Parts: sequence; structure tokens; C-alpha cells
Amino acid sequence: MDLNSEETVRRRLEEELSIKIYPGTEIMRDVGSHNLIKSSANADAVLVPQPSASPHDPLNWNRWWKFGVISITTAMSFSQALAPQAVAPIYPQLMESFNASLPQVVQFAGVGILVLGFSNFFWQVALFIQ
Repeated sequence: MDLNSEETVRRRLEEELSIKIYPGTEIMRDVGSHNLIKSSANADAVLVPQPSASPHDPLNWNRWWKFGVISITTAMSFSQALAPQAVAPIYPQLMESFNASLPQVVQFAGVGILVLGFSNFFWQVALFIQ
């Protein structure tokens, strides 16, 4: 929906229900004469936001595709969090090879964890899927 039609629907709902709908709020129940997409066939709870006609809208994905996306995202999160800690078993070898103390070697892993955490603030993915 474009902004003009959303504004028109909001005004019609305000007039029909005799209430003020503040910006950022949503009608969570199917009320009045407006046909909103519901969460199930026999429920009056509506989907917020309303699904669009786009196949790229996550609300239109089938259950298996959603499960696959969540699974891959979870696997990536675990693998990125484990990567800096994967060197922990070889701390004694690192200490011997680089003639470093345990705090210096642990600091190496800590810097990796900090870089992973702060990289989200400084990096923008250059790929945009339309």
C-alpha cells in the first residue's frame, strides 16, 4: 500500500470508530467495514503489517522457506560466535610460538570478538535484493 491509501484508510477508520489513531499505532482487531487480512480464517486478529502482493514479502513465504531462512540465520550466528573461540584449545601452542603470556593470547581472541560485535556498526552490505 502506498502512503496516500494508508492515510485514507486511517481517516476512514477514525471516522467510523470515532477514535483517534495515533501515528505508530495499529488496529489489532478486524473492526468496522474494513476488510483486513486476518491471522486465520475464524479469528478477528489481523496481521500487522498487512501482507503485500510481493513474493519477496516474508509474510507471503511458505512455512518451509521461513524455516530454512531461520535455520540458516541461526547457523550463521553460531558459526560467527564460535570462530574467535576456536583458537582457545591451542593457547599453549600460541604462547610458545609467539613467546607471549596468557593474557596477551587471550587478548588476541578478545579483539576478534570485539571486531565481530562492532563490525555491524561500520559495515553496510553492498548487495541489495529487490
